[in-house]
Amino acid sequence: MCLGYHLLDQKALSRIWWPQSGFGKTSKLVPIPNISEVFDYVGKDADRVGIVPIENSSGGTIYETVDCLVDEQCSACIVEELSIKVNLALLGRAHFTNQCSLFSFCPAPPLQKMAEAAVPHLRRIGVASTALAAQTAANEWGAVALGTRQAAKQ
Repeated sequence: MCLGYHLLDQKALSRIWWPQSGFGKTSKLVPIPNISEVFDYVGKDADRVGIVPIENSSGGTIYETVDCLVDEQCSACIVEELSIKVNLALLGRAHFTNQCSLFSFCPAPPLQKMAEAAVPHLRRIGVASTALAAQTAANEWGAVALGTRQAAKQ
């Protein structure tokens, strides 16, 4: 069995969900960069399972996931719910300057305000995922992202 996942890092996946699931440690974990690609991945083989976010407490419904689920071409269905408490931090490599850019998937207004309070004159740049935003903040001078402390360590 192959398990395609979006957003969760593999360590968090194996620590939080894997032990309780019926998928077993022999399943192959496949990181996938965006939600719609998880649905495409799952749709190609009956032995594939995907993990995608449906809702988050700071931003509400993840509409891309809902859109994929209600698409007439979609054969995927929800088989299990997983609730994870996620604490976000403002991630970045350098001292914050007036030239900082916030890379984010879709920050909720309260999180956007927190970032803007910490870094005046912040410019927002949309990216495909929170994981990609964290990776960009780690690699580019003057880039910041909202993400988990675990993402900052990777």
